Amino acid sequence: MNILSHILNFETKNLLINQLILKIKNFITDFIESILINFSHNRYIYNFLNFQKSFNHMIVELIIKFIEFLDNEYKNSNIRKKDYYINKSNVQRTIYTIYGEITFNRTLYKNKINGSYYFYIDKLLGIEAYNLYDPIVRSISISDAVNSNPNNASYHSSLDSLNILDTISRNGISQISRQSIYRWTRNININVNYETINNGSTLYVMADEKWIHKQDKNNKGSKKYIVSKCFVIFTGIKITKKRSKLLGKHIFITTTSSPYKELMDEICKIYDFAKITTINLLSDAGTWILAGKDELKLYTHNNIVVNTCEFHVKQKINRTTTDKLLREKLCSSIYEHEDKKNL
Repeated sequence: MNILSHILNFETKNLLINQLILKIKNFITDFIESILINFSHNRYIYNFLNFQKSFNHMIVELIIKFIEFLDNEYKNSNIRKKDYYINKSNVQRTIYTIYGEITFNRTLYKNKINGSYYFYIDKLLGIEAYNLYDPIVRSISISDAVNSNPNNASYHSSLDSLNILDTISRNGISQISRQSIYRWTRNININVNYETINNGSTLYVMADEKWIHKQDKNNKGSKKYIVSKCFVIFTGIKITKKRSKLLGKHIFITTTSSPYKELMDEICKIYDFAKITTINLLSDAGTWILAGKDELKLYTHNNIVVNTCEFHVKQKINRTTTDKLLREKLCSSIYEHEDKKNL
């Protein structure tokens, strides 16, 4: 139940508003004075960058004042005294926001009946427990990581333009760690809205394994890998001089035991399989690739064509027999009967 309306009467509301207005007036006064005394040739850049930093600092002070004021009002209210003891005062909490570091004090209460502990201000404002970074900062970092990678997002973040990383740096943290960004991306459920591609009758799917190194804390020095299944889907190739560009390209990677099912759950939202008559599967003809190739079909008229490069064709022939003459005959037979249209 929200009891804020019960602890803030007309006088306390006006007191809070007047205190916040005073801070805003001080901010405006300081900013105007800084403009009047600056006559440098780059004063435009300086003034507006200084305005942003000062504005962030003002917002931080307003939030701290607001939080601590509300907590103090509840602390002295009859509603609190009826149900809760004061267990500990001035419990410090720090949160990094898009405006900078917010460090405030609040009170920990203990229920008189069941002995449970309670932070009134955390419950009132929906402040998450044990999270140093607020949801907005985390979402910006996740967005950066999706567009690049967690490591790059750690060093080159959109938060730079908001001066949040500058605030963090002053407190001994050079950047948000890539481990934190990676953990956030793993724990969040993201609904991806794909842009539908107006494809033709042919679709290309490249499939292969990607071996990803991983750390093993129990066996230091030993090499461990995660075997992932990677797909590159595209509708054609555009060749310009010496460069080639895949058209309508999407990349999908997974480590589950049902890679084709997960792939089709996503690409059916992107490509119109009702138009597709030929699906060219480009691969090394590995066991898992061939075993699941028929799952690429959504309609009976979707025809799967398996394409394998010369290197892997010869590799499979060499693994089939050690007879040199038989190897040559197999190669000759394959090259004579290959489908030239798919080259």
